[in-house]
Amino acid sequence: MTFSSLMATVGRLPAAPLWGIARFHVDGEAVEFDISHDDFARDQAWATGRLQGWGVGRGAALLAIGGLFESPWIEPFTRGANALGATVAHADRWGWDARRPEMFVRRLPVRVVLGLTGEIAQSLSNSDQLGTLERVPHLLARPDALETLRAAGLTPGVFARIGPVAAVGLTAGEPLEYDAAEWSLDTGADDQLVVTTAGPRAAKLDKVPVGVRGRVVAPGRVELLD
Repeated sequence: MTFSSLMATVGRLPAAPLWGIARFHVDGEAVEFDISHDDFARDQAWATGRLQGWGVGRGAALLAIGGLFESPWIEPFTRGANALGATVAHADRWGWDARRPEMFVRRLPVRVVLGLTGEIAQSLSNSDQLGTLERVPHLLARPDALETLRAAGLTPGVFARIGPVAAVGLTAGEPLEYDAAEWSLDTGADDQLVVTTAGPRAAKLDKVPVGVRGRVVAPGRVELLD
């Protein structure tokens, strides 16, 4: 048996019915949702479009920061970057891994940092290494990292998980963009966002709270209030 014959055999096996099962938490309770292979393909296509607009392609690198459990939100971007011919680097979301993203930014032509967390930002601040991030054209940070980054004179954009939805914006304070063909966000009581399935997805959600306060300004555009 060779590697080629092994992969050929694997290719003949029936595909699993789902790409995966993900979850988000609201008030300590888990909300699970299925993701089909077609769902993921559309998510990747949307993410790829964003990456192209940010100049990601051959000769550039995407640095994605997140935990494995966040793959449904992050992997559409990493696979999209790979399809565009870019270099893809990964770092974990926890503070103890802060030296890894700092090293990648120094050594690679990182065009976009996606998902910089509050823990990573604080750890880099503690070691006086936040300045390394100044060379990154598009720094998309989690909401909990924004205060630390701004205090260091950086002007980050935002990457946010809003329930099952990935939302991005290049400039903090401006509405974030999400895929309105797949998800519909609405504002419920006390400015709490709720999500409804819009596309032909495996998960059928209907006005499910996501545990995030915000205001929908247009289909596919949302302002976060927290």
